[in-house]
Amino acid sequence: MNTKGINDRLIDFINLHNITIPPIEPTLPNTFPPWCIPNTELNTELKLINKNIIPSKTIVAEFHNIIFHKFSNFNLIYTDGSKSPEEATATSSLFTIKRKLNPRSSIFSAELLAILESIKQLIASHHKGNFLWCLTH
Repeated sequence: MNTKGINDRLIDFINLHNITIPPIEPTLPNTFPPWCIPNTELNTELKLINKNIIPSKTIVAEFHNIIFHKFSNFNLIYTDGSKSPEEATATSSLFTIKRKLNPRSSIFSAELLAILESIKQLIASHHKGNFLWCLTH
């Protein structure tokens, strides 16, 4: 059983695959939100929908419409993490795993585990292209 935390496992993974991460240069605090950074695309169209009065089927249909029309050249990867006192489940459109996390771990650890395992799967498959992560919260 692996007792290392997700941070340590991520560092081990980066080192094992010789992934180079450039040092982070100290900067002044941003005066604008991160989604305003050039070359970053954040689609917030679904935020305009009043989820209290619009049926969930309509919202799902609109999500698929956005994906089909704006991200048709992307490979979609859906990830989700869940945690109970007994185990954590990391699910992706690439895999499903169940792992026992440290009881002090948060749901965010399970979410990160899903993202990390998806990245591992992509590296192992040597798949190239554009990827669109559809994350839950």
